[in-house]
Amino acid sequence: DLGDTRTAPRCPVFYRFHTYIDDLFKIYLKKLPDYTRDGLDYPGIELKGVKLLKHQNPVWSTRFYIMDIYNYIYSTRHTRKPQEKSKVCSYTPVTIPCSSALVAQWSEHLHVLRVKPRWGRAY
Repeated sequence: DLGDTRTAPRCPVFYRFHTYIDDLFKIYLKKLPDYTRDGLDYPGIELKGVKLLKHQNPVWSTRFYIMDIYNYIYSTRHTRKPQEKSKVCSYTPVTIPCSSALVAQWSEHLHVLRVKPRWGRAY
């Protein structure tokens, strides 16, 4: 059974089938049309400016979530447990809003984007 997580890693047919599906997806992506300006434009939003501030220490936030993963585990009626839980760690950078600017932090740089909707106030 290719859907069984206990035997699939040891099955060469699983990897051959997976490669075939991956190749089909790559062909699909190549056949997609190129992006157009109309497809990427957000009407009503105007970018007012971008600044890069160097040598800022990044602020990282580590959060742990308890998730119910019962539906993600292949099981039969003989191996089913009443509840499967997993602790998930999320390392995500903290987004800090400043006065009329959106601030996001990546690596050691601080990027400041000023976005102004055409119909309202700047963020």
